[in-house]
Amino acid sequence: KSFNVATFLEMQPWRQVIVKPAIGNTANGVMRYDRKDAGGRLQSYVEELLMKGDVILQEYIDAVETCGEYSCIFIAGKFSHGVLKRPVKGDYRVQLEFGGDVEAADIPPRVREAAERCLSALPEFRAELVHARFDLVDPGPPHKPILIEAELIDSDLFLEECDGATERLAHGILGVFPPPCYMIVHNVAKKHNIGTLARSCTAFNVAEGKLQATECTFLRTQGMVAHG
Repeated sequence: KSFNVATFLEMQPWRQVIVKPAIGNTANGVMRYDRKDAGGRLQSYVEELLMKGDVILQEYIDAVETCGEYSCIFIAGKFSHGVLKRPVKGDYRVQLEFGGDVEAADIPPRVREAAERCLSALPEFRAELVHARFDLVDPGPPHKPILIEAELIDSDLFLEECDGATERLAHGILGVFPPPCYMIVHNVAKKHNIGTLARSCTAFNVAEGKLQATECTFLRTQGMVAHG
């Protein structure tokens, strides 16, 4: 694969660029570069990533450092809760693993409306989604909230940060998959990744059995949500 970053940036007004693998999580592989590095370190890193898979280039939105990043979580097509994530000073990554902070938040109306428009723009399969998370940055007027990422499969739903969120997820799962349904118990280190329970139902549509690759055990439930 070959890709000339400098040529691409000639068509973009971006001052800084975010580069990341097309498939990833927890900001693994995410790097920030100045556009002046297009012919040097930035080009080299893009080539390195391309040897492993597809690559995403995005404009860096510096408002994430001053205003933080909102996550709007929808369960069974309805807004459930939201959080505000902030990076540690001097960084741009909001994940806890990099020192970021997360707290329950009242999502500003304009941000929530933007997230709802994102949800409505999803294709027909959205009716089968147990959950969806939209990450947005709001630079403030005259600018509109900016969608950073749509998490529809392996989402951290921040259940522990928001009262009632776990119960809403349970009801959402049973609303999309009426009993008897199939659930998954994940043996994961991060308790906040309990959102993968719902992801597994929507992504795999599996019967009883065991999936060694993800260290999951599939359990049949009768109206109960099992989690670890």
